[in-house]
Amino acid sequence: MRISELVKREPFFNIIESTLIEAKREAVIGSMINNNEGVYYINKYLNFITTLPKTKHFFTNLSNEYSVGKTYLRTVLQSSYVFLATNRMILPILCKKIRFQFTISDFLIIGGNHRMRLSNEIKGQIYVLLKKGEDTSLISNEINFRKSSANDVSYIPKLINHGMFWFQEEFIYATPINRLKNTKTTFNLKLKCYELHEKELLKPNLSEINVLTYFKHLISTLEVKIWDVASKFNNKEINNRAFKTVTELNSLKDLINKYSDIIIPISLNHGDFQSSNILINSKNKPVVIDWEMVSNRFMFYDLFVLVSGIREGNNLIKAFEKHEIFKQKNSKYFIKTKGIPDELYKLLILIEEFSFLIMNDWSINFFNPGVRTDKFIKEYNSFLYD
Repeated sequence: MRISELVKREPFFNIIESTLIEAKREAVIGSMINNNEGVYYINKYLNFITTLPKTKHFFTNLSNEYSVGKTYLRTVLQSSYVFLATNRMILPILCKKIRFQFTISDFLIIGGNHRMRLSNEIKGQIYVLLKKGEDTSLISNEINFRKSSANDVSYIPKLINHGMFWFQEEFIYATPINRLKNTKTTFNLKLKCYELHEKELLKPNLSEINVLTYFKHLISTLEVKIWDVASKFNNKEINNRAFKTVTELNSLKDLINKYSDIIIPISLNHGDFQSSNILINSKNKPVVIDWEMVSNRFMFYDLFVLVSGIREGNNLIKAFEKHEIFKQKNSKYFIKTKGIPDELYKLLILIEEFSFLIMNDWSINFFNPGVRTDKFIKEYNSFLYD
């Protein structure tokens, strides 16, 4: 998520500063931070905060990500801007300046949804930190998963070190798959990545559960999340939104009840298996990052996210149309859907998407939590009933 969007949603710079101040208590992170006030440069388009870098090589991965546009003209414009914005002499002109109470030199601070990254390409270091105030499960989930799956899943960066609210992973020179130029090559790489994902994670962790049992457990978890956040605000509008969201969740039970005897396949899913989280390294191999949403889900949710374009701006109608076209042409990926009615399949995908939005949209750091969830409720009601 870009800084230009983050500052509209939350007191972003205050959160970054308070997160790093707290991180100083950790020996590994604290050793990189000194107490001198520092001047930082913010580029809200390229999504970084940094002190003045010593070398342009500081930006290799970032340049690879942002230099490619959807058209030839956009590619020329974007690559020209990236070239200028990462030039040590011009960078201060194109960036906003800010001061923090400390200095952390030679690192790019990269904004994120609930976490932030510290990246040093010269030293080959990447640190992922949970933003202060965020749900601790959004870091502990990933740490626990990566520790337990290190020998089984080949496409995850190596976990080097970790604390309670941070971890260090291996630095990899790679480009997000959605930033590659050739669309056909990109689609084929997506499928190869999914096949690897299916082989090493989905199938080995496959289990079956009664759909109603699964649904009830999921709803109870989400309700706790919503009310926990809402209780931190003395705000009638937010409380009303929380009540509306919980009511909508429970209303889905009526739709699920008629399928109460059906058994569904669940497995460990990434939870946000979109193109920007799939990187392609120099050996043309996939590397999947940002596993904070990993959990047992309806087995086909990751595949839906990957092929539907739901994270790239497609609405539910367009996303399900794309998914259905893919499903008809690639039935080999859907063998485990046998015995699951189409209506239930769609409903399960909707519930997983609803869950994803709640986990991302209800945070005590936000000025106005639950707004995106509220929009989704209107959209899915229109999708289901119109």
